[in-house]
Amino acid sequence: MVHVDIQIPPSIEKWISVHPEAMIIESSIPIQSTGDAYQVLDDEKRKYVKTLILQNRKTGKVVATIIKGGSNVSRRDIDEAVSARSWHFVSKQQMEDISGFPAYAVPPVCLKNVVKAIYVDPRVVTLHEIIAQAGTSYHFLKTPPKYILEDPRTIVKPVSIG
Repeated sequence: MVHVDIQIPPSIEKWISVHPEAMIIESSIPIQSTGDAYQVLDDEKRKYVKTLILQNRKTGKVVATIIKGGSNVSRRDIDEAVSARSWHFVSKQQMEDISGFPAYAVPPVCLKNVVKAIYVDPRVVTLHEIIAQAGTSYHFLKTPPKYILEDPRTIVKPVSIG
């Protein structure tokens, strides 16, 4: 791949330094959608996962979901997982404010503490390794899913359809 002069966020670099099986993959084109990621990853696209952020309209509680790239969040499953209704996807600006990363590059790790729970779909956990955004539009994080389960906010529950 062609080298781009975009720095990996320090929090991601630090996270990788303590997770020896994790690595960064660089993209020569900016990734701003699942379609872009699939184009770059080609044969490895089945390993791609995405991190989405939702907020409860009534309580303001913020949660993240980590699901396979081609899946959609099941709002019914989110409602059941947290025993509440009225979830909505946050805006791109809110996603950046909440996660600390650009909306199109939110990684499955290093999320700010305002995120109260991280719901990981079981289909993500069954993969040998996952590939996700790494905090920039030009970098992917490749890691065994066991590492994303280390965050104490992580809950493995079905939260996706498709």
